[in-house]
Amino acid sequence: MPRDARELGSAWTRYQRHDYPSPSPDLARYWVVSWSYRESYRQKIVPYPNVHLTFQGGGATVHGVSSGFQVKVLEGDGGVFGVEFRPGCFRPFLGAPVATLADRSIDAREVFGSDPPAEP
Repeated sequence: MPRDARELGSAWTRYQRHDYPSPSPDLARYWVVSWSYRESYRQKIVPYPNVHLTFQGGGATVHGVSSGFQVKVLEGDGGVFGVEFRPGCFRPFLGAPVATLADRSIDAREVFGSDPPAEP
């Protein structure tokens, strides 16, 4: 697949906004991404050795550590709010080794019960 010209020279910054509000620095880091694209855009996601809790479209998802890059297709106007847990800080919520989430995502209700945390 050919490269999208919007990813070259950081042109994507005209369409996306990133913000990093401050939670407890000992536990996690918040991040916010919003976008506005007239045509779909293939966003490359860089893997970090952290568990992420994301809120998007009225749902919450827990994402385990990924062993490689991922690609998400961004379309129209949208956004996501995320919590990036520092290493070792998600296991108490999970009640199991974080390795059980490697390379997969699960509905946050599987971890937090029927009433997952609300988006801040």
